[in-house]
Amino acid sequence: MDVGVYVTSLRTIKNLLLIGDAVKSVSFVAFQEDPYKLVLLGKDLRHNCVTNADFFFTDDDMTILTNDEEGIVRMYDYNPTDPTSDGRYLILRTEFNSQAEYRTTALIAHRTDPNEEIPRVRLMCGATNGSLASLTPVDEVVSKRLQLLQGQLTRNMQHVAGLNPRAFRIVRNDYFSRPLSKGIADGNLLVHFASMSAPHQAEMTRQIGTEVWTVLKDWISLEGPW
Repeated sequence: MDVGVYVTSLRTIKNLLLIGDAVKSVSFVAFQEDPYKLVLLGKDLRHNCVTNADFFFTDDDMTILTNDEEGIVRMYDYNPTDPTSDGRYLILRTEFNSQAEYRTTALIAHRTDPNEEIPRVRLMCGATNGSLASLTPVDEVVSKRLQLLQGQLTRNMQHVAGLNPRAFRIVRNDYFSRPLSKGIADGNLLVHFASMSAPHQAEMTRQIGTEVWTVLKDWISLEGPW
């Protein structure tokens, strides 16, 4: 098979390949032995300038993650049975403006139980401005709780220069009616919760139907050593 115009990233897991391209975005490919050939499983419907692409997985789920030259982090699913994929396209699930151009990534495994077959994985991302960022998978219940807390912080915190942190991360996409921002929580915003006064913490968690210690436990599990 022919790859794109300018390949910027190549990742492999067993017989699966992930190809990032500066013009053709990202392609998901499988290697077939009999006969020897590369089979295109899915590709991005849009043409984005991908600077890096990598696999991101936890338990039995796998996601394709890309970064582009504008600092946009995108997460795709491969599901050929989904009608929106038309059997040959990757499904865009999340867009997040990281405000940094990431050129390299590294997966770091972490086992909380020595008997578990598949370890949890944290994805470390290195940017051209010298900064580092990490993406950590969380359970669905924890993710919903952090998203609700993020909404409370956006509405009730005093922001620098009156800037809206939600608008700071939103990516404009003319093909969707609503921003695809639910899949990634903003750690730079959530970190402020731990430094707030106890009454403010209690009021925020009460409004989202949880307890302060539950939220702090979630955050400590993400912020601690891997």
